[in-house]
Amino acid sequence: MESKELAEKLGNVINKVRRNKNISRNELAEKSGISGITIRRVETGQALGLGLDNLLALAKALDVSMADILYETEKGEAALHKSNSRWEYMVERVEKFTLNQRDWVARVLQEVIERPML
Repeated sequence: MESKELAEKLGNVINKVRRNKNISRNELAEKSGISGITIRRVETGQALGLGLDNLLALAKALDVSMADILYETEKGEAALHKSNSRWEYMVERVEKFTLNQRDWVARVLQEVIERPML
């Protein structure tokens, strides 16, 4: 998948989740600490270099997991739902990673697990 296509899909998911939760861009900017201009660029697929820290901030501000956002972006769906199939899908993807990539995923997950829930 091309970077532009991925950015557009990610933006569509962020936009639909935000609208489903009746949160304005300004509110999302305030909650996430990301500028409204950047959020607009993300939602319109123009933010090609969105960093992990910004994605985490958006997920937290929207009260969804980063895994949900990435899963829905990959599947091209915007209705977030809880199911075992999402985790099975994630495991299948991670199994294809290199050892270094798996170590990175493990570190990120460990950090998320150890953070207090707000």
